[in-house]
Amino acid sequence: MQCRCSGFTLVELIIVIIILAIIAALAIPQFTSSTEEAKQAVLDDDLATMQKAIDRYFLEHGENYPDSQIVNQLTQYTRGDGTPNANFGPPFKLGPYLNAIPPNPFASGSVDADGITVVSDNDPLVADASPTTGWKYNSTTGRIIANVS
Repeated sequence: MQCRCSGFTLVELIIVIIILAIIAALAIPQFTSSTEEAKQAVLDDDLATMQKAIDRYFLEHGENYPDSQIVNQLTQYTRGDGTPNANFGPPFKLGPYLNAIPPNPFASGSVDADGITVVSDNDPLVADASPTTGWKYNSTTGRIIANVS
């Protein structure tokens, strides 16, 4: 009597491997786009949080927006004139409005992801062609944007 062992042929195994490769090729782009969507959601949330902090600063400081010291003015205690100080106490009773400046999720390379470039004019606020910071802020209008090209 001869024993016939059952198993898969080489052709059957190759077909299964090809099918798995096709499924993987279809699934990987789905994960890539969800990563970009998550970054965009974080960016939108961080922009809204920073804009609310700037607006609150504006209301508490006699309708004056933060100036070139925006990072310290939003993350430390301040006087009514906007002078920042790390310690609470008279006359530094206002703020802080943020624990820290959030990093821009799209910043890469040598870009300072949580840095802010400050401009002070009435021109439209647009991102730099070669940004060095993650955010761009206009101290005249009080608007902030993501500084990514």
